[in-house]
Amino acid sequence: MEFNFIENLPFLLALLILIACYLAIRSFFKKIGNYTESSGKSADHLEEIKEELSILNSKISSLEQQINNNKS
Repeated sequence: MEFNFIENLPFLLALLILIACYLAIRSFFKKIGNYTESSGKSADHLEEIKEELSILNSKISSLEQQINNNKS
């Protein structure tokens, strides 16, 4: 049994094309996964910032009330 490269060339080329397609599709979905993960983290981070801003705004308003009460 001998391996004839010329006769098996179409099979080998088809196999290489399938492997290249697999790697391309895999990297594409990996990029999509990374993008959705980072955008989800950004949304969570924005919610945390909004909560901190609301806490700071309430502290500012209470300090303004304390200042106004001390002036009176």
